[in-house]
Amino acid sequence: MLWHRLHVGSALLLAISTLFVLGPGLMLASAQSSPGEASVMVAIDLRTAETTAEPDAEHQLLAMLNSVRSQRGLPPLRMDRSLQQVARAHSHEMVTGGYVGHGSKNGESAIDRLSHVVVHGLVGENVTFAVNCAAANRALVASKGHLANILEPRFHRVGIGIFSAGTMGLAVTQDFAE
Repeated sequence: MLWHRLHVGSALLLAISTLFVLGPGLMLASAQSSPGEASVMVAIDLRTAETTAEPDAEHQLLAMLNSVRSQRGLPPLRMDRSLQQVARAHSHEMVTGGYVGHGSKNGESAIDRLSHVVVHGLVGENVTFAVNCAAANRALVASKGHLANILEPRFHRVGIGIFSAGTMGLAVTQDFAE
């Protein structure tokens, strides 16, 4: 797992990326992470009573991801509804739980969440908080680990889940799969 503290303007952005290989009855983490790291969470101070899904922002970020891939000669990612539901649920939990990370308050890891919708193959996840979609995209592209997930040529599907997070801006989860 790669942790990044990125400064975007005057805001500190916490971002985490990871890459996993899922197989029948087998969950192996790649060299970028280990299974224990997949549940690490960082508490953040969120001062918001309400949170809402941001579907327009999800589509904006998909267009930005595909622009980056196109510039590198890669095919576009297509939004996968199953992955999107997983990503949305995780972004919502990060906002309401006051944390950023691949884990969850109930002990479920990214591997656990993704294995509900992907039976085998390569999967990856990027999570972050940012003031807006453009800032999230700039930070993720500027980060070697996040960019590796975005540019992974074996990925063809993505689920993007974005929820408003009050003064923190947006909670973003990107779940990638073959």
